[in-house]
Parts: sequence; C-alpha cells; structure tokens
Amino acid sequence: MRNLQKNLIPKWSTSNKVSELIEELPNLCNNFVYQVGKGLLPNLGEYSINSYEYDINDFLRNPNNKCFKILIADKKEEETETNFYNRYFIITSSTFIILMPTNEKYKNICQVNYVGELFEIEEVKEFFESGEEFKDLKCFQIIWSKNCNNPLDNVMCAKCDVDKEKSESKKSIVTNIRDCLLKRKETLLKTFKYIQKNENVDIKTYEEIIQIKEKLIENKTNEAIFDEINYFYQKIIEVLSSSNGDEFKKYLEKLHKFIDSYDKLKMKENKDKEVLKKQEVK
Repeated sequence: MRNLQKNLIPKWSTSNKVSELIEELPNLCNNFVYQVGKGLLPNLGEYSINSYEYDINDFLRNPNNKCFKILIADKKEEETETNFYNRYFIITSSTFIILMPTNEKYKNICQVNYVGELFEIEEVKEFFESGEEFKDLKCFQIIWSKNCNNPLDNVMCAKCDVDKEKSESKKSIVTNIRDCLLKRKETLLKTFKYIQKNENVDIKTYEEIIQIKEKLIENKTNEAIFDEINYFYQKIIEVLSSSNGDEFKKYLEKLHKFIDSYDKLKMKENKDKEVLKKQEVK
C-alpha cells in the first residue's frame, strides 16, 4: 500500500508517462531481491500521511499483517477530561501503522496518521491508568531508542476485563500488540544486517551499503539507486566534516569518481538508444 513512484522514477515530470513506471517495475523487483539477498532492507515506497484515503481491507489482504482496534488517549492542558479516538493499529514485517477512520458510513476508509519503524522500538510499556475514564481499558506506550527520528508519545489503550487481566494468564489485546511488536523487531534485526532507514550507523556501515548499491548500477543506470548512493556519500562527508579533519576529502573524491562513472554510463546508454532509433527508421 505504499507509493512506489520515487523508487521507479524519482524526478517525475509532466513529460513522463504511466507506462514508464510500469516498465521500471521489473528492475525495482530485481534490485529489491538483490539487496535483500545481501542482508540490506532497502527503502521501498512511502505512505501518504493525513492525506490519502486508504481502504483498511487492502492491508488485511496481506495475511502477514496484524490488525488491532485501539483507542488513542489525548488530554490537552486546558481540558479536564481525556478524549479517546478510535484507530486501527496495523503491524507489518518492518513497521506499525496507525490509521484513522475518515468516513462515518464506511469504517474501512482511513487515513494513515503515523508510521513507526520497528527497529527503533526499545520497549513497549503496559500499564493500567488511573481515572474513571480509563475503566475497562489497558494502556501501552512505545519506548523508543534514543536516536529515534519520529517518536510517538501518545498513550494507547484497548478494551479489556481489568479484573480477569490481573488474575488470569489470558493475554489482552495490549499484551498481544506488545508481543507482536517485539517479536517482529527481533526477527527483523536477525534477518537484516543493514536497514537503510537506520541513519544511526557508523561510516563502515554506510560504505558497505554503498558497495551493495553500486553493484546494481555497474552496467545499467537507475536514477533512484544513484540518488540513494549520492545521499549516503553526502552523509559520510557531513559526519566527517564536523570532526574538523581532512578525512572527508577522500570520500568527496570517491563521490566525484562515482558521479563521473555514472555520467559516462548514461551517455553510453543514450548513444545506444540513438543508434537503435536510427536502425528502426531504416
């Protein structure tokens, strides 16, 4: 359910055609499989936050996804009562997604409010909140790693029989959510050596990710992969520049060589296309 346009044609313009997106799909699939085989989980698509209307049933067609109904508690400083908002909580292989119903008649139509990365979760805190408004509710809150880029601080809740929850071993919805989040995070970290969205890594890891991606464009141009490699070189240079040393110059030189090689490959492809066009005309 993610928009793949930037992975297919990053610099979209009015001159582009939908057919060009379709033509790029085999390359996207092949590149994705190659990177996963090398232990890298690449970025793939993006969700539209608080704008596009999704059908929750499209998420549920993937049997791997787990869906829970939750309530998000919100109490503003000037208010005396806590407000609760109905949400869907979807757990995928690498993220969790919070969706808000937007159509009173069709509850399956939603907007994505938030997307959280599983690898950035430190812990999931379960608790019972005091106050009459929290009666029959069990709550949870995500504890994030210290370098999380976009933490969600809201208290989330789900219905439960509080007395049975405290006395019996049967798992509540909240406990099921917690267990699923942490188990999938563990599986994710065991499966992949590198996670592209994780920017809190060292220079060596950036270099290894670059090496994986450079293999993809040795013989065939790909603007999306080119942009990603360029971005990682820029990250290395940015980190090393802040240390007031000259080591960044080595990577600046590598970046220039990479861009030159890519430009030469692009020129060769353009010439080959021109030759092919002339042959078709004849």
